[in-house]
Amino acid sequence: MTTNIPLRWLLTVPFALPTIAAVMLVGYLSYRSGQEAVKTLTQQLVTETNQRVTQELRTYLHTPLLLNRLNVDAVQQAQLDPQNIPLLESALLNRLEQFEQMSAVLFVSPEGTFRAVERLPFRRLVVADPNRPNQIRVYPLDQNGKRGKLVEVINNVDVRRDRPWYKRAVTTGKLGWNPLFQHGSTNVLTLNASQPVYDRDTRQLLGVFSVHIRLSYLNEFLRHLELSNFGRVMITDQNGILISTSTLEQPFSIASGTGFHKQFQRLTLEASQDDLTRSLGQYLRDRPDALASLTPTPQLKFAHNGEQHY
Repeated sequence: MTTNIPLRWLLTVPFALPTIAAVMLVGYLSYRSGQEAVKTLTQQLVTETNQRVTQELRTYLHTPLLLNRLNVDAVQQAQLDPQNIPLLESALLNRLEQFEQMSAVLFVSPEGTFRAVERLPFRRLVVADPNRPNQIRVYPLDQNGKRGKLVEVINNVDVRRDRPWYKRAVTTGKLGWNPLFQHGSTNVLTLNASQPVYDRDTRQLLGVFSVHIRLSYLNEFLRHLELSNFGRVMITDQNGILISTSTLEQPFSIASGTGFHKQFQRLTLEASQDDLTRSLGQYLRDRPDALASLTPTPQLKFAHNGEQHY
């Protein structure tokens, strides 16, 4: 049996087939290698971003605890007398000016003396006195810390009764954090640390110091992180409720109420207006253990619009 296959084919094909196979193998390996490189770079970016956010949080959250300790130490070392109102107001203002990221520094006594120096919505002094503990008066402060004319009176608000930071400090007798709540009558949510102070000899409660920090600062920090157009950074609690996000989305809304008595509705990941955030929320909903532990969570990946996200 004879064939009409040209001689040059018989000479070329045996050499060409291994070459083609080698090129295909190299192409496949290059593709896989490229995938692994992208995966490695992505994981490095996620890790580095997590570390940066964690470090910023540690610094930001350490300051209110430090300020409370300094105020309590000043009282116990007789450097600050809470009953000396002018000295108390000056001390609170000095603390606020030392740390620009803090929103307010406050003190309230069991008798109803209340003093707060705040940045929001402007630099101001907020006061209440034992003869009228449920009437709060607001005064602007000039650049020298001098009190201006009365600008607002808020009735039927007693800090000892209506603010969780006082109740928690008195109940526990310790320095600690409090639930998120409204900053004064503004539309701002704050995280707050408070600490009681006692007479060194009698152990009688002298009052509670408190420091407010605004959540919006965390939003601003996250937005200025150098991320790709596809990246998001979110801080949530263990229930998947947003605390802060790198998108322009507000992590809460006002459900009801006015003035000092607004009710805020916190936003869950699943209820987000951002598609990628919402997809992450749906992924975590089916894996409740992913956020349940305080130990570091391993990197996870989930599908969104047909693509894998870390």
